[in-house]
Amino acid sequence: MKKEEKQKLIETLKEELESATGIYFLDFTSLSAQEMSKLRTAMRNEHVKIKVVKNIVAKFTLENLKLNNLLCFLDGPTAISYVYEDPIIPSKIINDFKKEKKIRVKGGFIEGNLYSPEEIQELALLPTKDVLLQKLLFSLLNPLYRLQNTLRSPLQGLTVAFSQISKDKS
Repeated sequence: MKKEEKQKLIETLKEELESATGIYFLDFTSLSAQEMSKLRTAMRNEHVKIKVVKNIVAKFTLENLKLNNLLCFLDGPTAISYVYEDPIIPSKIINDFKKEKKIRVKGGFIEGNLYSPEEIQELALLPTKDVLLQKLLFSLLNPLYRLQNTLRSPLQGLTVAFSQISKDKS
């Protein structure tokens, strides 16, 4: 690869990783080409990008981004997975994929924090951001619904009593 091509690849990867909310480093060497294709498809379906890059390209990119603490994940062949939205989604995809195939997480960088493979495994078991927001919304609205039903109950009882009285008089 020529120097200009490497520089262009470094700049492209830098632009993509700059705005990523989650970056994962994977060891994919035990995967066949077909299994790697399945992983790429699963990632793409959830709007997660995955790239296999040479370590020297990744090293220069991370250094340009001043993320030198991530250089330790660049031992051996490395795939870099990154996402712009919910940073937990890749960990869930990788966790689901690990049940079937042998893939190793080297580590991750999520919203400014460094994560070990064990911590990423724990993150995969958490509910997604949308599910947590739904639960929060339900817990906030539930007391209001209960108050509404409590206030409505005497009125319904009064309405039933009046309708029963009107039936009795007729």
